[in-house]
Amino acid sequence: MKKQHELDRMIPLVREMVVGDCSDEEIIAAFQNFRVTCIGDANNLSTHSGQVALVTLISLVARMGVQIDIRIPEIELFGVQPPLNGCYLRSGILDLGSDLIPGSAITCWDNGKVDVALVMGDTAAPRLDCASWRLVGTAWSGTIHPIERKGAAWSDAWPIGAMVAAALAASEVFKAVVRQIQLSKPTPFWLEYVDQIRDAAWDFGHGLPIPHHLDMDQFDMVSGGAVSQALYFALMRLPEVHLRSRVFDNDTTDNTNLNRNLLSRYRHIGMKKIDVIRSYDIQNITAVCARLTEVNIHDYVPLAPSVLVGADDIPTRWLIQSCFPQWLGVCGTSHFGTLTSSHTKGEACAGCLHWHDEQGVGEIIPTVSFISFWAGLALAVRVLRKEIGRPYSTREQALWLVPLRMDDPNAGFWSTVSPRADCPVQCQASRAAIAR
Repeated sequence: MKKQHELDRMIPLVREMVVGDCSDEEIIAAFQNFRVTCIGDANNLSTHSGQVALVTLISLVARMGVQIDIRIPEIELFGVQPPLNGCYLRSGILDLGSDLIPGSAITCWDNGKVDVALVMGDTAAPRLDCASWRLVGTAWSGTIHPIERKGAAWSDAWPIGAMVAAALAASEVFKAVVRQIQLSKPTPFWLEYVDQIRDAAWDFGHGLPIPHHLDMDQFDMVSGGAVSQALYFALMRLPEVHLRSRVFDNDTTDNTNLNRNLLSRYRHIGMKKIDVIRSYDIQNITAVCARLTEVNIHDYVPLAPSVLVGADDIPTRWLIQSCFPQWLGVCGTSHFGTLTSSHTKGEACAGCLHWHDEQGVGEIIPTVSFISFWAGLALAVRVLRKEIGRPYSTREQALWLVPLRMDDPNAGFWSTVSPRADCPVQCQASRAAIAR
């Protein structure tokens, strides 16, 4: 049996975007020979949002297996920054690089060859002969734009926009490596999707208030995998936001999970995913080593009033919806897309949205770090908006997001969810549709 590689879940995505024979070894080499430089000064990195932007960026990009150079000062960490260890930013990042993808590393920049440069806020940066972007943003929105354009310093404490900017930049790194592979193996269908973009932005909450103290209601999280770890990665970083949750999963971390599970490090291989989440001991999180099924669900009901599902398994979503939580948030990924939704009593349910189980038994879903992160971040914002009394409208009940081209105004598609007469859950809305 072939030994699994840490990038095995990402390799099928890349292979879809090239023609002809392209071996695993060629794809791995393309990523591990690619070098990204991250540049930030003390002014930008002495704020919570600036540190969150940098740590999120490096966590996403390093998991693709590329080489990363950092040009940053050593600064004490503000707040919590899992999966970093220690109390200092630069040393914590260097330590993370030694504990992720074998064959890839994070080092201090030595002015060598650079393929992509990413600059934090208004940090002064040298002229580099490579694709370069600045990461800027506000409390709820993030932007990347060309390095020569002036940027604003990171100053906010609220870091949702910082994580958005990092996710926008991470996708450009992925596309840059794929374009190098395509030079010898072009495929017209994907050319538009991997084009380099100059500007991209996403706003999760224009005009939304920033809570100064928030004790979130108890919620249950179903799955401890990539989407769930992205959600906890985001929620753990919110100042004065306190969690109370249970997380259900019985799966064990393996080396292929390092490509996308943002709280996981190489040392966590062999550890239960729920124990990885709980190991940071930051929030009130209870780990339940169980996969919820029709056989054991009665041992855990009633579930919390709010339940979040990050599992890709469609019947699991039906099962949880049938337990009638007051509020259900669901998110999953498929190749380069994410679909996030929420469902309350009387609305079309998760079964109406995910009415057909197309996934084969045991089928491996190709994915990459920044796609899973967008999914978890979108779900985190959805539950946050509910908690602060500014939930999405019915017209925004579902969000389909394709993060490869966030410069496209149609990259994010908001919609209502329509009740289906053939809903597998037979929710209240679907029964009303049948009656009509």
